[in-house]
Amino acid sequence: MPSSLHATATASPKLLILLPAFLLVAVAADIGTSARHGLLAHTISWCSICTYTALRVGGGIVTKRRLLEGGTRQTLAWTAGALLALSTVQERGTGDGGRAIWWAKCLLPLTIFALSRTNSLVLSTGSTMRNEADTLSKGEEGKAHQLYGSKTLLLVLSASAVSAAYTASGTTATLSLGLSYTAFMAMAFMLVERASQEVRQASQRNGGATHSANGLLMQSSGLEQGESILEVIRDVSAVAALGTGVAACMLERLPFSFGEMASWGIVSHDDQWMMGKAAQVAFLGLGRVMIQGMVEVGLLIMVSPFSCNHFSASLGKAPEDTHARVRGSFIAIQGLRVHWLGSS
Repeated sequence: MPSSLHATATASPKLLILLPAFLLVAVAADIGTSARHGLLAHTISWCSICTYTALRVGGGIVTKRRLLEGGTRQTLAWTAGALLALSTVQERGTGDGGRAIWWAKCLLPLTIFALSRTNSLVLSTGSTMRNEADTLSKGEEGKAHQLYGSKTLLLVLSASAVSAAYTASGTTATLSLGLSYTAFMAMAFMLVERASQEVRQASQRNGGATHSANGLLMQSSGLEQGESILEVIRDVSAVAALGTGVAACMLERLPFSFGEMASWGIVSHDDQWMMGKAAQVAFLGLGRVMIQGMVEVGLLIMVSPFSCNHFSASLGKAPEDTHARVRGSFIAIQGLRVHWLGSS
C-alpha cells in the first residue's frame, strides 16, 4: 500500500485530473442516460466512435487478405464488441436503466482480476511461443503488485460496494441478469486487452518494424501500433453499434414517434413551444450520447496496454507505470462510482 500511495502522489497532474473527471463523467452517464432509450444512446455513441476511428485508419473492408493480416486480433475485437452489445442488452433488460444491477458492476473489477490471473497462468504453461511467454511473464509479475496493490483492499472495496448497491436496488430476480452482465463485460474487456497484446507480439516478431509483402520497410513500429489499436477500437465499436442498434429497434420505440408526441400533449401546443421542446430534447440527447461515448472510450483505453503507452508518452512516464496506475484506477473508479450511486 505505501508503494501504491507513493506512486499516486508522484503521478502527473494531468493523470490526477483526468481520472476524477472520468469518474464524474461515468456517474453522469449512469444518472443522465434515459432508461427508455438507453440502447439508442449506446448505439449512437458506438457509431460515433466507429466513425472517428474509421476516418483515422480506414474503413476496414473485410477481405480475405485483411482476415489473414488481422488474424486473431480482428476476431477478438469482433467478439468483444458482440459481448459488449450483449451486456448492454442485459443492462436494458432491468427496465430501469441498469440501476437494479449496480451491485453486479461492483463485481467487474474482481472478475477481471480473476480472469487475468487465470489467463496469465494459461499463457505461462502454453507450449507455443514459450520464450516470449517467459519473457512477458517476468514483466507481468513485476507489474502485478503495482497493478492490483492489495488483494485484501480489492475484496473489501468490492464487498462494500456490492452491499451498498444491492441493498439499495437489488432483488433476487435480477441475480442471474447481473451475473451474466458481469461475465459478458469482463470477457469483453479481457478480449480487448488480448487483442492489444496481439499488436505488441506482432511488432516484436517483426523486430520492431513493419514490412510489406515484398520485404520492404513500410513504417516504424510505434506508428503501426498506434494505428493497430485504433483498428481494434474500430472493430469493437462497429460490432457493438450493430448489436445495440438491432436491439434498440426490437426493444425500444422511436423517441419522436407521433403517438408518443400526442401522449405528451406536444401536438396540442403552438409551434414556438414545440420548437423549444424539440431543441431541449435534442440538446439533452446529444449530451447523453457524448457522455456515454466518453465513458466507453475511457474504458477501452484503460484495458488497452498500447493506449496507455501512447498516453504515457505525453505524460513523460514509463509505459509500465502508466498502465499499472490506470488499470489500478479503473478498479477504484468502478467501485467508487457504484458505491456512490448505490448508497445515494
